[in-house]
Amino acid sequence: MATHTRQAPHEARQHSPEDAVESESNAVPSTTENEETVEPKKRDRKLNFWHWFFFDGDSDAGWKRLTDRWMFFHMAIGGVFTFLVEAPIKEVAGSGVLPLVAILFGLAFAWVGNALALITDSSFKHAARNREGGVKEYAYTYQLAVLTSLCTVVLWGLIAVGVADHLSFAGQAVFKFVLFTIASLTIRECWQVIYGAHRSLIVADEIDQEIGD
Repeated sequence: MATHTRQAPHEARQHSPEDAVESESNAVPSTTENEETVEPKKRDRKLNFWHWFFFDGDSDAGWKRLTDRWMFFHMAIGGVFTFLVEAPIKEVAGSGVLPLVAILFGLAFAWVGNALALITDSSFKHAARNREGGVKEYAYTYQLAVLTSLCTVVLWGLIAVGVADHLSFAGQAVFKFVLFTIASLTIRECWQVIYGAHRSLIVADEIDQEIGD
């Protein structure tokens, strides 16, 4: 008659070191997988326009381009026109400023297309990568010009439809100052797009000449 020997519970199975390593690897998520998930998110966030506008650390954040020392010049322009223009702000918006700003907006869009075509040139991209901020700096600077123009068109459009009609004389004067200041800033940003496009063309041509030599 065969006899069976029962093993004690603690002797039922002896765990080898390999089993312990395997169980730990199954219990703990792979660090590599986590890094692969996180890295694209970080990259996408850094490539986002709003990240560049508010937080970019590779170079000056985008908002600083609008609040540099030239801002005092634009504020002076806004103050002068607020003092000289005595017509109601709604009349000013509808008769002159809004059409002018709309033209600037269209001009900025047209030149942004030309500028983006230039910065995709291989010679220019090579030079841009050696500059702080790289190609992203040029592309988002052009986008900032379009954003400034768009905001200006919207603000003057709201004034033209009578949003500020209920304001007092002092309130309308403040609105005039802000809107004329923004209009002056928009002219500068549109000029920056044209200047940047021409500069990109010149840089690309100089690099081609150096490569040819």
